[in-house]
Amino acid sequence: MANGAGIETVHPLYTSHLLDWELMDDSFHGERRVKDKGYKYLPATPGQVLDGLQTRQPGLKNYRAYKTRSRFPDFVSSAVEALLGVMHSKPATIELPDSGRPDG
Repeated sequence: MANGAGIETVHPLYTSHLLDWELMDDSFHGERRVKDKGYKYLPATPGQVLDGLQTRQPGLKNYRAYKTRSRFPDFVSSAVEALLGVMHSKPATIELPDSGRPDG
């Protein structure tokens, strides 16, 4: 990296899971984050599309009302917090192999 550039290639498994991680991250942060992503997680209905989704078109007004009424359950953050509690309920036990050196 003599030119100061960062890493440009990633492992294929990283790429294949990237959308899943983004979904889980957005889900963990809750309803507001999910709704901020708009059409990605809550696509417009066919009727809203036909009515138009540009400024001052009825489809956009209906979509915004639809998004406001929608609810996103907080299952992911609740599950993560519960599992962290279980994980930290007792101290970690770390066992290392002998170094193989006579002094230790």
